Amino acid sequence: MQKQILFLGFFIWVLGSSFLLDDAMEDAHKYYFSRTEIQQNAVTQAMEVTVSIFTDDLEKTLQDDGEPLRLGDSRERSDVKFLMDDYLRSRFSVQLDGRPIQLTYLGKEVEHDITYCYLEGGNIPSGKLMEIKNTVLHELFEDQLNRVEISWNGKSTSGDLTRTNPTFSIDF
Repeated sequence: MQKQILFLGFFIWVLGSSFLLDDAMEDAHKYYFSRTEIQQNAVTQAMEVTVSIFTDDLEKTLQDDGEPLRLGDSRERSDVKFLMDDYLRSRFSVQLDGRPIQLTYLGKEVEHDITYCYLEGGNIPSGKLMEIKNTVLHELFEDQLNRVEISWNGKSTSGDLTRTNPTFSIDF
């Protein structure tokens, strides 16, 4: 009898776990976060930007009614570069001393569940006042948090941008 109760308890646990696992698989992660690094390259006078985004979220926001994007896969759609460039230009911007910085999309790398997007602005003067606007994934997730980490003029700082507060200003 005790063996049957033990087996029944194990069966209920397995059944319950499978429902929990289904929920976890449906919603791969329950936090919505991106990380952007802005670095000054004093030698080349370039602004180097890396935006790290969960790949599934990026695919969800870029997906149209066509075939899946398949980021980082050998079957990746041919228009991904255009889609990502257009999306990042519309959702991420930097101004330095009141002048917009023209950022060029260089490409991306996909590692596990993160996509690293690379941007660069050339011939950037040192500048003192920087303003960053980052609304990446705000259209999808109300609680999206976009962390920005900046290394500029020999100083480092960071800020957290949200849907209600999408800009960050720092005076170097």
